Amino acid sequence: MIISHQDRFVFIHNPKCAGSSFRHQIAHLHDDATTFWDIHFNHHLGLHLDHAHLRVWELRAFHGDLLERLRGYRSVVFVRNPIRRLASAIVHHIGAYRPELQFADCDRRDQIAIVDRILDELTIERIITDYRYVHFSPQRWFFMHPDDTLAWNVLPLSNDAESILPGFDALGLPRAAPEPINTAPIDYSHLLNHPRLLLFGVDFYAGDFEAFHRLDLPTSLTTLP
Repeated sequence: MIISHQDRFVFIHNPKCAGSSFRHQIAHLHDDATTFWDIHFNHHLGLHLDHAHLRVWELRAFHGDLLERLRGYRSVVFVRNPIRRLASAIVHHIGAYRPELQFADCDRRDQIAIVDRILDELTIERIITDYRYVHFSPQRWFFMHPDDTLAWNVLPLSNDAESILPGFDALGLPRAAPEPINTAPIDYSHLLNHPRLLLFGVDFYAGDFEAFHRLDLPTSLTTLP
């Protein structure tokens, strides 16, 4: 999350939605006393939290005064088709936390088997309590609580790097050339045809599909890819 009190805006970092790329462009404007980045142990919860990707209830619990102040600021969050984001999150998770699986070197059949193993691990409890799985959180957890939208501008993200440009406009900032960061090292588009991934995504992220439909976002975000 990037906050500028001087310019009265907040960028809400929804994981696997070009957040690192956008953050990189505006990080120099952050002027809050807290840097929302990196993994930190929370003594109240007895858990490590990913401060780059705090969910609304975590912000409310530990930065409640700030959260209320931010309601009067211009705000932006990028969102993405839930199925595409799930596939991206799986590839990211494997690369960051399971390099021994050598996913990029596997053939497609073995990659699908690895994906199934990851899907087996995705429970609500694990996603909430283990920071390594925060990228699998439903997207609405980062900007809705429960139906109170904390972002003035919920912007759809496509595969085009320039789809982040409206974020600058919404925050009243000059546009900057997109610089993709944390892009996937391999082509994983075949995962989008994996029946189990599709079934899991439709069920687990049903609330995201519903929220995006309610927000009247493009059909590319509310239908299967």
